[in-house]
Amino acid sequence: MAALLAAALAVTGCTAAEPGAAPRAEDARPTVISVTDGDVDLAILGEVYARVLTSGGYDVQLEIHSAQDPVSSADRLLAGEADFIVGCTGELLADFNPAGAEEIIDQWPELEEEGVGGFVVYDELIASLPSRLSATDPSSATSCDDAAEEQGLTQQVVPIFGATLFDREQREALTGITRLITTADLEDMEEAAEETGSVVEAVDEWVLDNEARSGGAFEDDREDVSYLYTP
Repeated sequence: MAALLAAALAVTGCTAAEPGAAPRAEDARPTVISVTDGDVDLAILGEVYARVLTSGGYDVQLEIHSAQDPVSSADRLLAGEADFIVGCTGELLADFNPAGAEEIIDQWPELEEEGVGGFVVYDELIASLPSRLSATDPSSATSCDDAAEEQGLTQQVVPIFGATLFDREQREALTGITRLITTADLEDMEEAAEETGSVVEAVDEWVLDNEARSGGAFEDDREDVSYLYTP
């Protein structure tokens, strides 16, 4: 795992693609990660993945949009305005496939009793993505408390991104990072962000604590992340 995370995310230039993939028009611009500020956890996760990608050589812009913005991160990804988003499986399923989410909600008590609810939500989300999008395996970490309360569905953290943005080894490395993050990590970072008033400082502390476990996936590249805040 250490060797994989240290090497697989290293890239030449701004982006990487599967062998034989056509060059993308957006290669000239930064890789855009889009999150909303409605849930501090998502802003924290956006910062974590921005660090991972910049450590791998990507030029990253982290865009943080207001929760009141009617355009969701999923909409921006579908429109090609973003390359990478981070969200929660149940909420993302409702964005990409509202009918599929409602169907699972109707079946939820039975699925939970069978212990397969989280798997069903994730599998339906992946099946709902257009072929030009991809995702890692989900994290054991859960977030999006408001959506969890409203929907009742499992809300496991998962990033979604353009299918040609990473090759197979890079996706496996991102899955390793996704699995590294726990609910307790998010709770600790959220508490630190509230105490310091800074998501960046909260992530700084988590990166220091997890540098060895990440297999070298983090470097001191915070200054290489550009930020765009939309009120």
